[in-house]
Parts: sequence; C-alpha cells; structure tokens
Amino acid sequence: MIYSKTIEALSDSNTSNTILTRHPDVYLYGALHHASVFLLDEVKARQYDELFTRAIQEIIVTNDKERYGSALAMKDDYTKQLITITG
Repeated sequence: MIYSKTIEALSDSNTSNTILTRHPDVYLYGALHHASVFLLDEVKARQYDELFTRAIQEIIVTNDKERYGSALAMKDDYTKQLITITG
C-alpha cells in the first residue's frame, strides 16, 4: 500500500501549500502560459508551456527520489576487486 498526501487547495484562509512552497516556478510558469494564451502571444505561450512542463518533470523526479530513494550503485570495493581479478 502506498500512501500519497493530497495537495491542499489555495484559498483566502490557506495562502500556501507544498507545491507553492517547494516549487513556486510551477505556479509562475503556469500563470504566465495562460496569460500569454489570453494575450494571443503564441511564442511566449509555447516558451512558458515548455518551462511549466520542465518544472512539473522536476517535481516528478523529486517525488520519485523521495518515495523510492536514489538509484542503485556498486560499491567501490567490489569494483576494485573486479578490476584486480580481470586485469
């Protein structure tokens, strides 16, 4: 079973949440993308969409690292022994 916490919505009484605290760029790029769409600036809308997507990917990577830990790696001792035996 994996427990995942829901993200609190922003409101007048709740002015911050985990995403706004840890990744404020997501809100910034999302707002700028929608503003650019509203202003019919396709070039800026595309740029901010790319930045928004990149920021979301950073959240996913950070979340995965926190949930599962970092990638497995060989210990130096094993690598040295392997080089000695094969070399």
